[in-house]
Amino acid sequence: MTASHAHLLFVDDEPALRTLMAERLGERGFEVAQAESGERALQLLEQFAFDIIITDLRMPGIDGTHVIEAAVERYPGIVGIVITGYGTVKDAVDAIKRGAADFIAKPFQFDELMHVLHKALEQRRLKSENAYLRSQLEERYRFGGILGKSRPMQALFHMLETSGFDVAGVAGDGADALANLDGVRPDIVLLDYRMPGMDGVELTQRIRERSPRTEVIMFTAYDETSLSLDATMAGVFAFLVKGCAPSLILRALRAAGEHHRESDVPQPRT
Repeated sequence: MTASHAHLLFVDDEPALRTLMAERLGERGFEVAQAESGERALQLLEQFAFDIIITDLRMPGIDGTHVIEAAVERYPGIVGIVITGYGTVKDAVDAIKRGAADFIAKPFQFDELMHVLHKALEQRRLKSENAYLRSQLEERYRFGGILGKSRPMQALFHMLETSGFDVAGVAGDGADALANLDGVRPDIVLLDYRMPGMDGVELTQRIRERSPRTEVIMFTAYDETSLSLDATMAGVFAFLVKGCAPSLILRALRAAGEHHRESDVPQPRT
């Protein structure tokens, strides 16, 4: 979500601040609607699905906490930011527990508000992107297993398993891995470079000999060019350093799945 054409509802009972912020936000590309009270904000929320809501916490009648709660309940994807006065940080924390993305304390500069807003939008974008990637992977691809019993690999296994992925099994060494893959032709195998018995490069070669179309993603603690080249020559599709962001892992899985699927398509004769 970018500022361009994003619909924003600004809620504050101070007319001067509300009007000034609406003008400045409009100059940054936001489509801004104003509400002078919590009651009016709830009316507007019933009429339109806003992308963002910025609301003061302390207002007569319905306060900002209830406005945020109602907005998130009606539109779970909305980005909510609360404005606090002196002594209301505890209330702001409560608003975050009810669904607000962040808060900003009065008095504030406009640039401070933009920083908080852009940070909240980026967090929401990453969350949406990860959810999309997970849904794509769940629908399309079956994983042959997580090969390696180190703590990072076990954490990865847990993430995939709890997300509903079809993980065939876990192995602690190369021999165990090959036994698990006996007679199985998985779409994708994830493996650790450092394992007892044989390293990830040798294991990749053995897997690819049995199942040339299986895509292999290798994890390692060593970001070395020579190791990356050896892995690529062995047939590794993607080479990732342990501790990388989950979104990078999901991207690699999606790309590997797409590559596997494309290999099913018959190639035209030349």
